[in-house]
Amino acid sequence: MAEEYRIAYQQLQAIDRQQQEVEARMNRDFGLALARYERVFVKLSHLWSLSHEAYPYPDTHDQVRKLYDAFGPRRLVWGSDWPLVESYCG
Repeated sequence: MAEEYRIAYQQLQAIDRQQQEVEARMNRDFGLALARYERVFVKLSHLWSLSHEAYPYPDTHDQVRKLYDAFGPRRLVWGSDWPLVESYCG
């Protein structure tokens, strides 16, 4: 029965600006440890809130690349961040 379940892990979500780097590092390390389980998927979202740079947020690319390398493209899910992103991006 356990083989029927899939787990989606939401990655890269900031809690607040002061903690976001620590949270992102902890989330990344935890998420990477889960990559060995083929039924774990990762939701990528809130890149704009983690970044200290303008679009396309190049300081988040390394995190995304590590997740891509660990999970592969079929186990990454893109989060739209809607409606939160509207207040940020307009």
